[in-house]
Amino acid sequence: MMLKITISFLLFVGLALSDKIPGLDATCVQGNGDCSMCQTPPYGTWINGKLNKKCAINQCDTSRKLFAQRSVSDEFCSSCPTDLDSRGTHAQQIYANYDRSFCVGAQNSCTNRKGFDWTDFDCDACGHPDGKFAKADKTGCTSSVSIAGKAVPCQSNNSCDECPQYTSFNWVLTNGSQKNCQLYSYLAAIFPKQYLTDLMCSSNPDLANTNLFASMDQSICVNTPAIVGNPVPCQKNGNCDNCPAYTGFSWQLTKNSQTHCQISSCFANNFPSQGLTDLFCGSCPQDFETKKRTVASKDQRNCDIPDPEQTDPNQPQDQKPKQQQSFNQLLSFSLIILSAQLIYLIL
Repeated sequence: MMLKITISFLLFVGLALSDKIPGLDATCVQGNGDCSMCQTPPYGTWINGKLNKKCAINQCDTSRKLFAQRSVSDEFCSSCPTDLDSRGTHAQQIYANYDRSFCVGAQNSCTNRKGFDWTDFDCDACGHPDGKFAKADKTGCTSSVSIAGKAVPCQSNNSCDECPQYTSFNWVLTNGSQKNCQLYSYLAAIFPKQYLTDLMCSSNPDLANTNLFASMDQSICVNTPAIVGNPVPCQKNGNCDNCPAYTGFSWQLTKNSQTHCQISSCFANNFPSQGLTDLFCGSCPQDFETKKRTVASKDQRNCDIPDPEQTDPNQPQDQKPKQQQSFNQLLSFSLIILSAQLIYLIL
């Protein structure tokens, strides 16, 4: 009987403590490392953190999600985010919401914002009383979309699914157009700083914007294409209409050539994930650092470096390299001589 009571007591204690874990290190703006100066938390106590001039809540109760208004601070949410687990991971909800009653996963502070950097995402996440969309000047929030993106050519089959995808940004069909889409709200979130494409850069609604192309590392927008494709033989009758079409990508005539065209910009859109051809891979090789010619894989989902013995993918399919032609001619001639000698010996 005593054993059962002891086990039950231990289970009760374990359940009671299961949601209480040490807080993460946070920075208290008021104290400059003095944890006694941190804003009074809704529960728990501030203690010295693991790192110098950092503070932490002594014990986070992850079962508690909602608190009295004006009681939650950014530093409290940084130490005890509501999505914190026992390993200290999944800690994304590190800011107090607008009325400081719970923690949210905004991209910047809801209560201590000094710059003009409100986005739709933060207006919604913070629960801003003026609305869930950012104002045009990004100084606050409002009840309707302030700025839509500029129309860009990424519509396919009456859909915007082939436009470049970024978290929180949504594309919609452009009214009256069969080829264009546009961002529903250009201020949906912080502008991406990786995997940028020309289409995303060109969607900037500022009419004075000339930075229409993604940079070489795809982190910013610049005013010239980072990579123009290699010339490949798909020109016909003085145009590039015979070149394979891919949403967002365009072909241009190769200077001083009557047979070749090239992709205008290899970062125009996300790299195609299906239906690749040798001509496209020959112009934009996917792995730009190798600077080697590539051909489409068998499943047409990737660009691969071809076997050295195969035909150059940038030559017409019925045209073999001259060295290969010479080798074949020599082999044929040798076989003829050998056959003649055998016939002579037999006779």
